[in-house]
Amino acid sequence: MDDLNVVLEKNFKKRANIGETSENEEDLKMLKKYLEDNFTIKINGKAKPIQFLSKEIDNNVVVSYLRINEVSKISSIEIENKVLLDLNSDQQNIIQTNINGKKKSMMFEGENYSDILKF
Repeated sequence: MDDLNVVLEKNFKKRANIGETSENEEDLKMLKKYLEDNFTIKINGKAKPIQFLSKEIDNNVVVSYLRINEVSKISSIEIENKVLLDLNSDQQNIIQTNINGKKKSMMFEGENYSDILKF
């Protein structure tokens, strides 16, 4: 949570309060924009718009819930996740997917910020 607020402040040049009692709509807008710029998904080789659903704080960790609409069949999913990697080279981002009833996880860190799952 602290690192996320630091990177938001660095990118948007204004104080960020994600997870704090002073969090407001402007903080959520910065978070959504940062995710749009640093997190992409391609389904079957085509980039898809990501809908930010919500976020929660779990032991000082920000968990974001995202959804992609209008996907009929998935043969591959490619995720590029650079969230917080520009701030901390030791950052680890975990993605948990539930696709076609199959749960899979991916970990992104350092130079490893992209991965593909095939079904």
